[in-house]
Parts: sequence; structure tokens; C-alpha cells
Amino acid sequence: MCYNIFTRFGGANIKKKNEIFIANLNYFLELNSIKPEIFRNNLKIPYTTYADWMNGKNFPNLKYRTKICNYLNITEDDLINMGDLEIGDVTTLFLDNRQYLTKEDINRIKYILIRRKLQAEKSK
Repeated sequence: MCYNIFTRFGGANIKKKNEIFIANLNYFLELNSIKPEIFRNNLKIPYTTYADWMNGKNFPNLKYRTKICNYLNITEDDLINMGDLEIGDVTTLFLDNRQYLTKEDINRIKYILIRRKLQAEKSK
């Protein structure tokens, strides 16, 4: 019998992890100007597998997560976690270092903020 991630592990934590994975993967694809179809083809990920991930039906196994991270030159933590900084830490970090930000950095911050706002609106 085949179980999806929600029935196997039962729940909200896995669902949230999958939402984070989807948002982060989309972010890194966009950041690197990689179209999802090219990405999928280069890593030889079947369409249905990729669609299941992006629809939140399944979560990629370790083999696929490793391939994705190597391809995008990121860590697994970058791919599946949101980070540990508190809001106050982020504000201080930003204000103390804003003169060092590049245009790419600012665009990345903007993208993250937009993504989080959309996630918050969806969860209402």
C-alpha cells in the first residue's frame, strides 16, 4: 500500500514542511533564472513526481533532495527550512548592514517578504 506524506506522518508539521520546500524551491529556481521544466529535465525528475511535490501531495526523498541541492548549489537546510532568526534580529541585521546590500540582495529580501505575506494570507 502506498501512503502519501500526510497519511504516513499524519499531519500539519509535514504539510508545513512541504509548503516551505515548495516556496524555497520556487525561490531558488527564480533566483537562478531556471525554468521548472528545464530543472526537472536536467535532474531527470518525472513530471508526475515533480507535480506531486509542487501540489503538496508528496515530499521529495533524500536522493532527490540531494540532487536538487547539488544542482542549485544550496544546502538541504536552505531547501527545507525557514531559518532561525527572530524579527528583532532581522531588523537589527538589516539596519546595521544595509550599506552592504547589492541589488540582488534587495530583490531576494523583497521576494522573501512577498512570499511570506502570501503564505500568511493563505493561512487565514
